[in-house]
Amino acid sequence: MQQKNKSLKNIESAHRQWWHAYYPASFVNFPDARLESFYWIQLYKLASATHPGKPVIDLLGPWFKPTAWPLLWMNLNVQLTYFTMGVTNHTALEDNLYQLLDRHTQQMIDNVPLEFRNDCAGIRNPVGYDDLYNPLFITSDKNNVKEGMNIIVLPWLMQMYYLHNRRLMDDTRLREKIYPLMRRAFNVYLRTMIKGEDGLYHIPYTYSDEYGDAKGTSLNIALANWGFKALIASAERLKIKDSLLPVWKDHIAHMADYSINENGIMIGKDKPLASSHRHFSHLFTIFPLYDMTKENVPTRIPLMEKSITHFTSLDGDNCMYKFSGAASLWASLGKGDSALFWLNRSLEILPRFGKPPGPSRIPSLTQNIFYSERENPTFESPIASSRSMLDMMLQSWGGIIHVFPAMPT
Repeated sequence: MQQKNKSLKNIESAHRQWWHAYYPASFVNFPDARLESFYWIQLYKLASATHPGKPVIDLLGPWFKPTAWPLLWMNLNVQLTYFTMGVTNHTALEDNLYQLLDRHTQQMIDNVPLEFRNDCAGIRNPVGYDDLYNPLFITSDKNNVKEGMNIIVLPWLMQMYYLHNRRLMDDTRLREKIYPLMRRAFNVYLRTMIKGEDGLYHIPYTYSDEYGDAKGTSLNIALANWGFKALIASAERLKIKDSLLPVWKDHIAHMADYSINENGIMIGKDKPLASSHRHFSHLFTIFPLYDMTKENVPTRIPLMEKSITHFTSLDGDNCMYKFSGAASLWASLGKGDSALFWLNRSLEILPRFGKPPGPSRIPSLTQNIFYSERENPTFESPIASSRSMLDMMLQSWGGIIHVFPAMPT
């Protein structure tokens, strides 16, 4: 094998070429110098934290600091870290996360109880840096309500993996890697859902990140609905005559609806959103899944607005991604002014985590645009705020790319 020239001049030249190609791929102008600067710094941080073929980014990135969370947290943190890469044309960086899934498919199968391994797979949060083995609790016994099943990690990752593939249109990978794993991830719902006397399929006792357990959790209704639809679309694209096609269609047609009260979408049956909630898990159908939208169910626009308003009205449990989540939720409804308000809120002074507002306040961001909670670095939070900026300018759902869908006045 011919040795490459490792001279400092050649290394510097290659380094500069990489960066000169990196930034133009994500070029966009903002009529706000502060936000534009923030956007470019997030892109810089991402490129500093990873390159193609490298490990998945954790809560530290490449910068070391003692932390209570030295793992991959996949109930939200990893997803938010990778939220912008595909949108900003860096699919090679984004692919590191999906290569991790490809490498450890057998571990995800081994994570579920033996009786489910023939057709299911899952991931329990958290996991190691190149290790997805962490067995999770699943049961089809409808009488077992002692512990809520925490099953959302792999379904959400598969939604992101599917969107990654839609950007690349790699049908070979869709057929050989994504479709089989997506089928297993959403079979967990088929194996555990309960058909009630009303003829509808009900989500059993499950966990709604990071709020609590309930029957009929809105988070899992949203993921199941999205997953069955994506499986049908993939089977049709690949011309696969899957025996489960009629089953998926039946579940979509007869899925029990979200539990709703005067404040909008609830956490689940008999469980309203009664206290501040930093994780927007119960509103996944609005964002990031775009399954309930202003176009496909216009009659539910008041419900969506009411739900988002209630989510942000409960003060406390404040963190950066709570407010960036609110910004993206409003952007999904085309409400640019509201999206900008909550985006700016995510960049403002926040109460010290876990304590009420008062004299003891710290910036949400340090001067170098880093962020921490309880002195623990959380790399993903500023990235999520840059995703909110992108959501005002570009969204993709319903088979359509929406350009400038939520521009502020």
